[in-house]
Amino acid sequence: MKKLVWFFIYITFFILSLIYFAPKENIFYFAQKQLYRQGIAISTEVCNDGGFNLDIKDADILYSSIKFATIKDLDIFTLLIYNKIDAQNISLSPSVKNFIPANIRQLTITYHIFNPLKITIEGFGRIGKIDGYYSILQNKVHIFLQPSNFMKKNYQTSLRRLKKDQQGRLYYEQTLK
Repeated sequence: MKKLVWFFIYITFFILSLIYFAPKENIFYFAQKQLYRQGIAISTEVCNDGGFNLDIKDADILYSSIKFATIKDLDIFTLLIYNKIDAQNISLSPSVKNFIPANIRQLTITYHIFNPLKITIEGFGRIGKIDGYYSILQNKVHIFLQPSNFMKKNYQTSLRRLKKDQQGRLYYEQTLK
């Protein structure tokens, strides 16, 4: 029994060491190449490996060579069984100001093995509160929105384009390529 406990302690220590010493910046650059194939580029970022997380500052997000957003602070935390991307102070391109507020304070994307077919999305800002998920099997994004008073007052046209579910919540749904 004692040998079994020590075996699990060694395995846990080995896995945590492997995660801690993994080349997270290289993994990020590999992910960046994969996104580039989809027309999404991340540029002018400053990366800092923090052990179990990768902290990225001032990242510009481009879609089809057009600047879409700037993220002041992006924190990627991974433990293999639980992964989280936390983005703070997102400034969207001025071209979207006609549709939604251009600032999002926080956006959190979480994936864990206890729900392996969904990636959850949560966030808030001048837009209000958003929560949703990405379904891996259906390749579909489903986002619920609780609009802020600012959003209700200034972006009524955009709110009319959203669908309502049976509980009266506003949502956006999109199937990805």
